[in-house]
Amino acid sequence: MIRPFYSSVVRVALVVAFAAFFSGCISVKDERGTPTLLKTEEATLAFLRSEVDRFARVDSLRAKMDLKFEDNSFAQFGSKEVYRSADGEVVVQRPASIYLKVQVPVLKTDVAQMTSDGEKFRVAVLQDGGSGKYKKFVMGTNNADYTKLQREIDL
Repeated sequence: MIRPFYSSVVRVALVVAFAAFFSGCISVKDERGTPTLLKTEEATLAFLRSEVDRFARVDSLRAKMDLKFEDNSFAQFGSKEVYRSADGEVVVQRPASIYLKVQVPVLKTDVAQMTSDGEKFRVAVLQDGGSGKYKKFVMGTNNADYTKLQREIDL
């Protein structure tokens, strides 16, 4: 025969277990904030031209971004590789200069850098996860036809 003390302990334990288990299932919806829509404004043609001219006077632009890398080469088979996200910084300057830097998020060490002067580009892969297999410095021209190289990669 079961003692009354143990049966009440078992009942309390079961009630606590059910409460803990089903408390996560009660919430049907999850409220999240969404960006608010900006109001629309009427603009004259002269105002729009002045805005375009203002943007045309910009000689350089610097931006920071969060880069997400995916390899979709096997998308036809329903597979893709998703890599860790990284911090990025890009600087563009007229007429055709570009500098791109990819960094490890927390440590802020450089993973890769790319520069282009409009005619030639240079890419330095500085970190590749430790094997050293993909550490490279590549130079090329922006005017070349790289479709043959792409076909070799696809094979």
